[in-house]
Amino acid sequence: SPATIFWSLQIALGEEIGWRGYALPRAAQRLGWLGAALLVGVLWALWYLPQFLVPGTNLYGEPFPVFLLIIVLYDSTIFTCLYARTAGRRGGGALLPVILLRWAQGVWLEALPTPSDALLPAAAALVFVAGFAFVTMPRPLLRRGATDSEVMRPI
Repeated sequence: SPATIFWSLQIALGEEIGWRGYALPRAAQRLGWLGAALLVGVLWALWYLPQFLVPGTNLYGEPFPVFLLIIVLYDSTIFTCLYARTAGRRGGGALLPVILLRWAQGVWLEALPTPSDALLPAAAALVFVAGFAFVTMPRPLLRRGATDSEVMRPI
């Protein structure tokens, strides 16, 4: 629906400016991209935790801890790979591709809800894809303090 498209964009803009635009680059300076992806993922999962605990919210009563943590760590990993690969000379990545990916994901999740019996296989597949993303990522992106020339390689 048009409302889903609109609200998914608002969520993607707001959250990605904070998570990838602000928190991720600062964490990556100290932890490297992988450590930053995991830290931001855990913080992001904690951000959603109240929705599982407060009656009347859209996630209340859903099976939380493990599945949400896997999904959010997966998203954080994939979004970090995309952000890191678009890092420019000043070290900042391009937020637009991450925002668009997050927006598409939000619309998809609303349009095609996953049955609860498919959650575990879906989580396993997501872990595999996230692992693949980091295995294929250039090694300098995994280290702390990667130089701009190491990060600037084309995708």
